Amino acid sequence: PKSSVRIIYQGETTYDKDEAHAIKSLGEILSIKLIEKLREEESGVYGVGAQGRIQKIPYGWFNFSISFPCGPENVDKLKVSAIGEVSTIIKNGPTDKDLAKIKEAQILKRKQQLKQNKFWLNSLRNADFYDNDMARVFNYEEDINKLTKKDVQDVAKKYLSDGYILCIHNPEK
Repeated sequence: PKSSVRIIYQGETTYDKDEAHAIKSLGEILSIKLIEKLREEESGVYGVGAQGRIQKIPYGWFNFSISFPCGPENVDKLKVSAIGEVSTIIKNGPTDKDLAKIKEAQILKRKQQLKQNKFWLNSLRNADFYDNDMARVFNYEEDINKLTKKDVQDVAKKYLSDGYILCIHNPEK
């Protein structure tokens, strides 16, 4: 038997490109922490992930979610552990090691994307549709490197402090 758990934070906001990058990075950092805690320490899940985004169309909106499958008997314990990891980042921010790890991964991913036609087509389309600055494609490494622990912590405080929606899908009895 397997349960699926999803913890969702969402609401209206004003779009800001730096906050959008910070909340995306928060998702990557929290994924690392949740794997360490829920999978490696507690042996409660095989996979767990967190992701965040801020969008500006049709209006400013943020969404941050944590999801994982687990045994029905572990739902409450693992939910508490996941929320604990969120609270730790809100209180202390991410570690230097985790921030460096996600920055390195983001830079590597961008270097790979720059070689793909699909990336360029999407970048051009999005620049037109979302009125994005195409220069950001070339300044991406600079944008990544200017992200600080405080930026990530501030986004966590702003968007993950006011409660969440808990969704649990349990197997039939």
